[in-house]
Amino acid sequence: MMIDNQQKRIILQKILNSSEFSESRISRLLLAYLIESSIKGITPKETSIAKEVFGKDKNFNPIEDTLVRVHIHNLRKKLEKYYEHEGRKDKIRIIIPKGHYEVLFIPQRHLNQEIKKLFNKSNLILIFIIITLLFLCFYLFSENQSLKGKYYIVDRENPIWKEFLVENKPVMIVIGDFFFLKQYRNDIKRGLRIRDVYINSYEDLQAFKKKYPQYNDLFPDTMNTFIHKDYAWCLQDFLKIFFSFQKNVSFKLVSRLSLKDLINNNVIFLGSFKRIGIFKKFFQYSHFKFQLYSEETSVDWKNKFWLYPNQKILYKPDNKDTTIIYERVGSVLDSHNDYAIVAKFPGPNNNKILFFASFYSAGIYEAVRTFTQRESLRAVEEEMRSQLGHIPENFEILFEAIGIDRTGYKIEIKQIHGINSNINIWHPSEIILSNSP
Repeated sequence: MMIDNQQKRIILQKILNSSEFSESRISRLLLAYLIESSIKGITPKETSIAKEVFGKDKNFNPIEDTLVRVHIHNLRKKLEKYYEHEGRKDKIRIIIPKGHYEVLFIPQRHLNQEIKKLFNKSNLILIFIIITLLFLCFYLFSENQSLKGKYYIVDRENPIWKEFLVENKPVMIVIGDFFFLKQYRNDIKRGLRIRDVYINSYEDLQAFKKKYPQYNDLFPDTMNTFIHKDYAWCLQDFLKIFFSFQKNVSFKLVSRLSLKDLINNNVIFLGSFKRIGIFKKFFQYSHFKFQLYSEETSVDWKNKFWLYPNQKILYKPDNKDTTIIYERVGSVLDSHNDYAIVAKFPGPNNNKILFFASFYSAGIYEAVRTFTQRESLRAVEEEMRSQLGHIPENFEILFEAIGIDRTGYKIEIKQIHGINSNINIWHPSEIILSNSP
């Protein structure tokens, strides 16, 4: 069945108008480019896609930069979801074969016929393969049981992770959830739950009410909150490490974290600078400060993803009066940079806190990935030895990540500092109070 160019454009428009693609600008651009290439009879190269879709220059190196492959992979996943739901009755489906950048238009009935052929052909061979695989799975399971504890993503005595893996103290992963407000509207006779991008704490809310007293009917909605979906990928990376050591972990939202939790656990924090809760105390001792927004900067309200203008990290080197500014630029739907801070510092009860925070998704995801993969973690350790002469027990690192459409694909260390093990972030009176009945 031949598909003419007009039909191809109609199919493209239907997909672009679907809910799966309507909010994903990068996937829309990429799919449109591939289909237009198909209409022109061109099979695009990876370098062509990088330049014409993502604005890369002639220095783009596909061996070092996986940008195109990552987004082609994401595009395939989106097409799969589209055909599972809105496009399940489409008579013609778009296929992007793995390892290629061409678009195929396949009639649905042909796909069904291929599936039938697969199940009707060489049944005896298929049964043999299945039995063989079952025996192989049993063998691998037995080997895994005998080797359990001998293979780890990181070594048991790794200087960054050892307290979390070896000590008997339990591990708690704390997730930075977002601050919600509630308001009852007499004009419509109903209550509303509100997320204001500039109100991320009780203090922010009080300052807002003081400036705009007409909104005194806004109250914190402490029973309702949400976390960003990207944290699920980060949690998966953490859990691979802990499961390899058969180490159990617990979870808590930062909005419900108590000082007792900090005392009784080694803690990993994962979240946005917008919502770090009690961990904000750390920045009284850090070389870094973060700025979420500036009220003096005008906001482009036409761009719904540009809600925080003038975000930046302010870095003050040791024994210097100067301040170095690292400014975050770009919308999360386009090519943009993000900053992440990873720090390890003492808790209030001879315990450890490992802290991961960023402005957006690219920074947090790339930072977590860096610390949960063997090769990238080794590179961080080597950089510590190079700059500091050793791997300190406590440290703070500023990363810059580059991303597109909330997906990071490159990360670089900008600053590394050791942290004094004797710093006392939490006052002794707080610890005593938290231990009282």
